[in-house]
Amino acid sequence: MTTVTDPPTGAEHALQRGRQRLVVSEAGGGARSWTVDDSELLASFASGTRDGAFAGKPLMPWPNRLRDGRYEFEGREYRVKVTEPETATALHGLTLSSRWRASRTS
Repeated sequence: MTTVTDPPTGAEHALQRGRQRLVVSEAGGGARSWTVDDSELLASFASGTRDGAFAGKPLMPWPNRLRDGRYEFEGREYRVKVTEPETATALHGLTLSSRWRASRTS
């Protein structure tokens, strides 16, 4: 029996236009690499590895930290999982661990 595990980034999709190439990762939906004429413009990380930061990731619906994992929207209070226990905060939104998928290719 063979066990197959996805890389931490999940599938990666390359978008190309002229001399530019953008690589987007399935895990977190982030931009892993953006090159123009093969020159890297982002603080990129190797394919198949997890990045140590949140650069290039869509941080939705909030881009920073929520104290005690609480926020209010349209008069209603919401609670989310505290993901950074040392600061008692929920860190950088709800989409970081989401697996995104390509809805159309070609």
